[in-house]
Amino acid sequence: MRDIVWLLDTRETSLEKLRLQMKRLVPSVLGSVATEFQVIAEPDTEVDFKFRREVLFAFRESLNNAARHSGSERIQCRVGGDDEEFWFEVQDWGKGFDEENVTHVNGVANLRKRAGALGGKVVIESESDAGTKITFTVPLRK
Repeated sequence: MRDIVWLLDTRETSLEKLRLQMKRLVPSVLGSVATEFQVIAEPDTEVDFKFRREVLFAFRESLNNAARHSGSERIQCRVGGDDEEFWFEVQDWGKGFDEENVTHVNGVANLRKRAGALGGKVVIESESDAGTKITFTVPLRK
């Protein structure tokens, strides 16, 4: 519910505020799992409701997937971008998975759908017993 209230606030339209909301989201989803949240680059621009919604919910989905399925004791979140694009990564050092052999791929499909809605892409790197890294990249709209 907090995410929806935040999204509806018309004062929360900058990338900087989106990054802050993403950072606030981490402990509420991951609980006591050791986490690191790192901002790699800090370009700032105004972004519309759709952009904020798709990015924030994709980030939440990535955190949920790591929390539920990885078994990792540590999760790293990185956020960055430049004048052309915005990206985030969520990496764990857990079980990993083979996307073709997973029977519950709704989370992955949702990530791809959200990135596609913004003209972006999702790259998933995963290896059994070595963890998973999700990279979500979308172009910035000016």
